[in-house]
Amino acid sequence: MDDETANTVEPTPAAGALGEATSSREPGAKVPAAKAHSSPAAGQRKREAQVDVIRIRLVRSPLGRLPVHRRTVAALGLRKIGQTVEKRADAAILGMVRQVEYLLRVERPSSGPSAPPKAVASDTGGPKAPTYDAGAKP
Repeated sequence: MDDETANTVEPTPAAGALGEATSSREPGAKVPAAKAHSSPAAGQRKREAQVDVIRIRLVRSPLGRLPVHRRTVAALGLRKIGQTVEKRADAAILGMVRQVEYLLRVERPSSGPSAPPKAVASDTGGPKAPTYDAGAKP
């Protein structure tokens, strides 16, 4: 071997020479963000979801119960017997309510004005149910 050939290093082939994919970007260059698909229907899909709300009332004392149950009652925002809170009816809240349901009363608040239900006579030929007139004085 000659001294000249022993000290020289052959250049590596370019990326395209070996069949590898080439890129026009330099290494370390930022990649442009992909554009989101914007269609008229995308904005229309955002419907206002009906928010289910439940009213929770503490009816029994958490004293003497399991510590985790006492903490659950406190996490629901209940401190005193008879106290009522309204919470969003999502999975987390419903799971908490289910855990300590023996201490609570749960109801869905009515959305409109409360009116007493009217009794309607049945058409089956049986005894007639009394009708309820909200305007009549007893």
